[in-house]
This record gives sequence, structure tokens and C-alpha cells, in this order.
Amino acid sequence: MRTRKWTGQCQCCGKHTNTYIMSWYSERLICLECSDKEQQRDDIQDVKDADALDYLRRHGYSTKDLEQQIQSRKQGRLNE
Repeated sequence: MRTRKWTGQCQCCGKHTNTYIMSWYSERLICLECSDKEQQRDDIQDVKDADALDYLRRHGYSTKDLEQQIQSRKQGRLNE
């Protein structure tokens, strides 16, 4: 697994900052402003769900309950 080094510069927008987080969409280390922009995307919950399912599968945990929650949430979106 490759680790990224924080250089003090957002790997998305280039802003200099002391605070960062990993992007949900890539391995880039991003500033909190770019993270806030990610949180506003329409597909953010789908990305988070995929990440959680991947984690559970890689560690041999059951995904049944989470898959049901995802399905219920998606059905709720379709009914809106």
C-alpha cells in the first residue's frame, strides 16, 4: 500500500494549509475546503457506501445489513 506524504499543499486545489483529509474519490490529501465541496456532491453517499462495503468484504464481515440499509436509502431517493 502506497502512502502519500503531506507537503502542506492541497493535492486538489494547491492551497497551502496545515490541515488535511484524504479524499473520498481518490488517494489525494485535500484541504478542508475541498473536503466540504466533496460532501456537497450528489454521489457522496454512494462513494461512502462503496467504501464501507469494500472494508467489510476485505475483512470477512457480513455485508447483508449494510446492503439492506443502502437499498432502503436508494428506494427512499426514488420515491422523492
